[in-house]
Amino acid sequence: MEKQPKQELAPFNEEKIAELSEKLESARAVAKNSGRDKYVNFIKKWSEFGDNLRRNYPDCQGYRLFHVLSGSSVDENQCDKFDFPDEDSVEKFINELPTQSPE
Repeated sequence: MEKQPKQELAPFNEEKIAELSEKLESARAVAKNSGRDKYVNFIKKWSEFGDNLRRNYPDCQGYRLFHVLSGSSVDENQCDKFDFPDEDSVEKFINELPTQSPE
């Protein structure tokens, strides 16, 4: 039996992970400080997005940015993908969240 080559891991971009983690936390803080209804809506949106990824990607634990979204630690030896494609992109989801309170 021929040995399969080891799959190359997605780049472990600590700077990008830290940046997105900070943006997500900033968006959470803005929502929390904007009143109960906005905070509940934010948590619901965040939760639904993560639930959708779990349903559509049984291997979601293998995506590094899934761990940013869920708040779990990221082990570069266990994740072979960085982000989900297109509308399922965690980076896109986080970048579209408001990170400043409306004036």
